[in-house]
Amino acid sequence: MLVVHSHVLTVNEDDVMCAVVHRRPDIKKLMLTIIFVVLAGTANAQEAPQPFSAIQALFGAMSASDEAAMRASSTQDFHLLEVGEVWDMDKLVSAVTSSDGTTTRRNFFAVISSRTSGSRAWVSYWNRAVFKRPGEQSRNVEWLESAVLAKQGDSWLIEMLHSTRLGPNQSIPEGADLQEYVASDQ
Repeated sequence: MLVVHSHVLTVNEDDVMCAVVHRRPDIKKLMLTIIFVVLAGTANAQEAPQPFSAIQALFGAMSASDEAAMRASSTQDFHLLEVGEVWDMDKLVSAVTSSDGTTTRRNFFAVISSRTSGSRAWVSYWNRAVFKRPGEQSRNVEWLESAVLAKQGDSWLIEMLHSTRLGPNQSIPEGADLQEYVASDQ
């Protein structure tokens, strides 16, 4: 038997090599461990809620007229700057749930920018709602919005929302990549 570095060489009587055994099980174990750690880290990163998920949850709850879910998406001291007024969650819930229940709302978003620092985040985004009443044409309403969020435990909650409705001569820029958000339970 002849040992050359990390290889074992076996030679039979006819000087013909019969087998080369590589000592690489340690490398294979290391590679499998690295792959496992990377995949586990990626899976955890994908499962972590992002700040914008709270905004999507609020608008999904608004579409469903779900008061409990609206409140669950926001901090206790939530306030909204809407149409030149300061609203609290009670006023928002009242505005959303006061309709006759026949109007549907579809939500489309394009995030402009998002920043996170520890347990605080802010997000700016375009928002388009498509409202539809039975027997009527749908109507689009568009806003430029920003939100301040606070992380409580594992959840991001909306602390403040500032909403600027776009006027009749304004629209969301053509390059904005609006994506429809549909709550998973709808």
